[in-house]
Amino acid sequence: MVTKVLSLATPPEVLELQHGDTCRVVVYFDHLGDEYSGARLYAAIGIRGLIFNEKVASLPVNLEPIPSSPTKTTYQASVDIAITPLIQPGTGFDVYAKLTNLPGADLYSYADNVIEIVEEALPEAEYTLGVNIEPPGAGYVFASPKKTIYPAGEVVTLSVSPYTGYEFDHWGGWPSYPGIGSTSPSIQIAMTADWWVVAVFRAVYVPPPPPPPVYTCPTCGTTFNSQAELDAHIAAVHPPTGQYWYRVTFTDGSVSDIAVPYDPEGNISLWDIVDRDSVLSWVYLGFY
Repeated sequence: MVTKVLSLATPPEVLELQHGDTCRVVVYFDHLGDEYSGARLYAAIGIRGLIFNEKVASLPVNLEPIPSSPTKTTYQASVDIAITPLIQPGTGFDVYAKLTNLPGADLYSYADNVIEIVEEALPEAEYTLGVNIEPPGAGYVFASPKKTIYPAGEVVTLSVSPYTGYEFDHWGGWPSYPGIGSTSPSIQIAMTADWWVVAVFRAVYVPPPPPPPVYTCPTCGTTFNSQAELDAHIAAVHPPTGQYWYRVTFTDGSVSDIAVPYDPEGNISLWDIVDRDSVLSWVYLGFY
């Protein structure tokens, strides 16, 4: 708050004051004669009428001794008035000052319609925006503009970016704000209060890959990673012990079941058992 000076000798058109300010009232007076002490100064702000309706006033102050003056000399004195809520905002207030305990009569000074009491301008409201991630480490929130303090009414755009393994679920927080509960990845919030916003993510389910195929030996139960490995195992560990059977029809009309022994090297065939030229047709019956 400030101190403003009001000279009753040359008062301003209007002096604006607000609660908490100090009005320093300055008066002038003449003195001729011996040194004098004991003079007091008092001032008030109010409405001048038949009597002065004081709203706020100073405390009486004792002036410094007035020195001896062989000729008429003009002196200056001042007193402070604290502007308190006892005086309401308004215009047209008057000022008066009174010098007492002077040689001779008391001196009164007035200035009409010189004070205006104005309301103190309230500071512009400011708000904060807090942003949390739930669960922690699931994603990131971009704020545009990004500030520590926002002026009232500023619109902030919030956008989410999930990390791998998560997807955005909804907006939460406190107190309830426009957009809370939204599942949109981007919202706008007007800063009309201190907001605490929570961006809620959820884990994305990724099914595990299917297990690799397993090939099992029907004889001993040993497992292998490929059919080729299983075939090689069977050939080496469990070679067939039966015979290949064929039903052969000969050119003379006779029919016989012919057995061909199993040969791992594959060197024995049906034609090693019968004459090819004597065979009219044949049917493979199986291995047993």
